[in-house]
Amino acid sequence: MTRFAFLLTLLCTALWAGEWSFTPPLSQEGDQLIRVRLTPEEIARLGERAEWLRLRDQSGREVPFALSTDLETTWRFTESVLSTEITQLRMQDDGTVEILCGLRNGVEAPEELTVRFSTRVRDFEEQVQIFGETTDGWKPLCTDGFIFDSSRLLNLQKLTVSFHREKCRKFRILLSQANFEIKNALRHIVDSESSTTGTTHTESTDLEVRDFKMEGIEFIGIVKTFDNNAPRLMPLPARSLVQDSRSQGYIVTPRFYPVYGLELDSDSSNFSRRLFISQRAFINASYSHLADATINRLRLSGYSQEQTSVRFPLVNQGDLRIEFESGMAIPLRLTAASCLSPCYSLEFIGNAKDAPYHLVAQEEGDLPHYDIGGILQFGKEKITSQTTTLSQCGKFLGASYERQAKSPVVIPKKTNLRWLLMTAVGVAILAMTFALAKVIRNTAPPKQ
Repeated sequence: MTRFAFLLTLLCTALWAGEWSFTPPLSQEGDQLIRVRLTPEEIARLGERAEWLRLRDQSGREVPFALSTDLETTWRFTESVLSTEITQLRMQDDGTVEILCGLRNGVEAPEELTVRFSTRVRDFEEQVQIFGETTDGWKPLCTDGFIFDSSRLLNLQKLTVSFHREKCRKFRILLSQANFEIKNALRHIVDSESSTTGTTHTESTDLEVRDFKMEGIEFIGIVKTFDNNAPRLMPLPARSLVQDSRSQGYIVTPRFYPVYGLELDSDSSNFSRRLFISQRAFINASYSHLADATINRLRLSGYSQEQTSVRFPLVNQGDLRIEFESGMAIPLRLTAASCLSPCYSLEFIGNAKDAPYHLVAQEEGDLPHYDIGGILQFGKEKITSQTTTLSQCGKFLGASYERQAKSPVVIPKKTNLRWLLMTAVGVAILAMTFALAKVIRNTAPPKQ
């Protein structure tokens, strides 16, 4: 009986799933082209895939539609190391390190450059100024650069400074705090007696002065190009973020697919960690490597920087595992993870008399193919479609979608869960019917 009730509950959940009810703003009577923009959050309330979507009018009749991914123009960054030569390296009287360097002849360089310093020194802070050579002398290109290393305490490091070269090819770089002091933890307290003042305490701290030693620099050219076909992504909180029992990493289960990246958060104010992302597509499958990256957050006096997002190739199913580079004494604790998923546009031919429309989901369904793409394309060339969003013209009814399977990993799409569920319910009802008939037969009074 308990098993039957459980299966019946699952069946009712599937049959009473939520829906978006919306009435698009129609400016005139008759059929019109309608475009509704959908966010990952809105689709995830119906199901975990956009291809599950189905559209019906107020009478329940299925309405043909075309579904497309929203695109946007974004920057793509490509880095390349440029051939550089150092012509002079000296330390000034005040301890400032002066570097004269430039791009080699024939080297083509973009306008935006990054200079990367190489040093084995640890636990330092340096202010960086960069000047470019012009016909009128040295022109300031960067006056507030900053590099540092705090490996001894926080395992943080920043050894790069970015600037615009403004057509200059020779540069003068100043490291203005090349001498620095390190305080020892030991303090000295000396007590002295005086007939007039009594006992006095004198405290002193040992200082160790070291020279900053630079081993080399290199210039990195950053080329920016337009990508006109990039999907417009939005973060969506993951279904779950749990620690991996076999490591100090985490398992992320998305609420919606596809996923193009992750945005991570931690309760630590300052950190820098190299991590590795892998994917498990199916139950009992092994994880395969997707990407590796470094996330960091720096909140220091006078300086702030944060990069906690990771991009990787499209993931269309399964869960994700985050593993951190080994060797860190204190593991980084993640408090939240959001998946970067695309936004969509749903286009159809609508009429005011058929509203409100109902956007629902058919679990484990494939994206239907309607003979409407050519009609919509022809219509968009002749007239302007009515564009809206679900948040503007609709409301959500019913319960949000929740995957019922215990495993967060997607089962291959050939398996139709709803038919399996209904079959299981039917078998349970037949079993209960035979059992009830047997009980009645056994409890019936014997014939006289």
